[in-house]
Amino acid sequence: MKTMKQTIAVMAVALVAMWTVTASGVTEEEARTIAQKAAAAASSGLGLGPAQSVEGSNYVTSYSPGNGTEDWDFYWDCTGTHITDGWFTAGSTNSAQFNPSDIFSNPDLFPGWITANGNGGGSWYWYPDPRDQSPIKAETGSMVEFAFVGINNSGNPGGSMLLSWGDDVSPFSLKTASSSDGAAGVYLHHDSPPNDSEVYPMDLGDYNVFRLVREPNASKVDLYVNGGLSPALSLPLTECRLPWCDGGNLNYLGAASSTYEGAWDYIAMTSGAETPISREISAAIGGAGGGAAGADGQDGADGAAGADGAAGADGAAGADGAAGTDGAAGTDGADGAQGPQGKAGADGPAGADAPCAPCANVTSVVFEALCKLTSPTSLQEALDCGGVLANLALLGVNPCDGTTSECYDEVMAGLDTLVQEKLAE
Repeated sequence: MKTMKQTIAVMAVALVAMWTVTASGVTEEEARTIAQKAAAAASSGLGLGPAQSVEGSNYVTSYSPGNGTEDWDFYWDCTGTHITDGWFTAGSTNSAQFNPSDIFSNPDLFPGWITANGNGGGSWYWYPDPRDQSPIKAETGSMVEFAFVGINNSGNPGGSMLLSWGDDVSPFSLKTASSSDGAAGVYLHHDSPPNDSEVYPMDLGDYNVFRLVREPNASKVDLYVNGGLSPALSLPLTECRLPWCDGGNLNYLGAASSTYEGAWDYIAMTSGAETPISREISAAIGGAGGGAAGADGQDGADGAAGADGAAGADGAAGADGAAGTDGAAGTDGADGAQGPQGKAGADGPAGADAPCAPCANVTSVVFEALCKLTSPTSLQEALDCGGVLANLALLGVNPCDGTTSECYDEVMAGLDTLVQEKLAE
């Protein structure tokens, strides 16, 4: 029986080969090579790096941080304090709120960790200077990733801020939910106007990696957990507007409310949006390029040769008597003017303008691959596999309408309908 990773690998080979040949015009051999590399990426790691260990801690012994932490624009490994040693610009450094080199009440024993003690009054804040010239902009997209271990034996409250983040358009927060709220876990909160996502249930006492992704000019923010290939939560975003939001809610990042007792491992932020699956596959296949540049048009034909010049006049007649010598030959007529230049051939299509793909076509390809390669017994099982396929299918694809994230949502909605119809047969 195939494991989930093996199933993903098989589907990746088939789907990427199918889609690449259809959409990009490369050869089947090239598509197969790309698909094999994509399958290897999709079935290994799933966005997390190699496991690491902590000696002497009662709360965490082995953990796997996110891949590629060295690639972030801002990165703090939680050594020292968030202002002196990190990239934050404000917030409490009081030991009543935070203990450096600590995993829950063991000061100075665990370099590279910092514990929020569960007392109110502390958070970490970053403000660009000048405030209105932040490198984190909606038009380019952005990401934040962090990892921590929570503790559940001190009555951790719901509604504590793990992250509060505003780019130049819209702010939102990631907050904790307690069991008294119905389910322990996390949820997304938007301030303008107020709106909450559903709760994503999880054990915050484990080591967890959270990645929040805003695609360029996106209308929502997506939360990925522990390297998952599909968003665990999504929340619609609207522009900052009164009375809920003003300029003070934009161009900043806040993290680690000290009211929630947790040991933090790292926190990072960067301009540009990248989902775990796109990072894995792009790294494996060297990035998804645009269409090849069109060939130059052929040179136009040369113009016709000019007509010959008129013949020179005859020499004058010689005197009577002995025959006079022949007159000198007339000079050749001037060359005719060159014919007009032939028209230049039409330019080939530019690589960046490679044909777009309708989301309906992507849906059809994903559904076809799902039916041929799997035998799902439930709607959820089919959608779990379909979500992986959809992410693979949209890698490097230029949707005809909307963003890649919006096309993904359209594909999954269409897949939901098609799978239900199939299961009902």
